[in-house]
Amino acid sequence: MNKWKLTEIEDILKQLDKQGLPFKKYAFSLKGEELQLLGKGGFAYVYEAEKRGTHRRNFAIKVIGFGNKHVEPAFFRSTVELQKELGQFQDDVVNVFDYAELFVWINDDNQVEKAEFVKEAQTNTPKGRVLRLQFIVMEKLVPIIATDKSGKPYLIPDKLANFEEEELLKLAFDIGNALARAHEKKIL
Repeated sequence: MNKWKLTEIEDILKQLDKQGLPFKKYAFSLKGEELQLLGKGGFAYVYEAEKRGTHRRNFAIKVIGFGNKHVEPAFFRSTVELQKELGQFQDDVVNVFDYAELFVWINDDNQVEKAEFVKEAQTNTPKGRVLRLQFIVMEKLVPIIATDKSGKPYLIPDKLANFEEEELLKLAFDIGNALARAHEKKIL
């Protein structure tokens, strides 16, 4: 269960979504039958999301936990709560709207057999073929980095890509403001 293909991950996420999990209020956005992957990193995948029933796609869901790469539960909860607090009062910090942790039991065919929310004090993973997944719903940002068909990254909008001084200074200023707000809250 450590090596997951993107198609397997997305199939599990679609199964959870059909059950109204991990969030009753938010759903993964679909284009046809496909989830809309916004980005991925070493620990997480980020998908476009919407409020259930509205199809307003200005949300993103970060999914952590495939390949046993989850964040220690107490640290996950505390950092997400801090991010949520910072985002509520600062324009230059990403808003976090909700988060959840699930244990997901899957069979050998990667079909979800059962899912339940992790209790706050629960630190051990149950026995069996179980995934511990962590989810964060946040605002969807306008991207400044994209990749072409060959996978080569490039900057957007064009003003950034052309290294126009005013646009670069604005980006640096926004990053500095976000860091300053975090430091004011004693967050490194």
